[in-house]
Amino acid sequence: MTLLLVQHDIQRQALLVFGRVCGLGSLRAAAAVLHHAIGFRRRLNVE
Repeated sequence: MTLLLVQHDIQRQALLVFGRVCGLGSLRAAAAVLHHAIGFRRRLNVE
């Protein structure tokens, strides 16, 4: 019983870490997309 609880806790911690890493990744990706969009718009304005 205790082993199951410990296993569940480890799983939850792993999910939290995974979520945090994915969150950072998506934030970085969103920033990159924004950066590209701004650059693209600027290029359109120049031409």
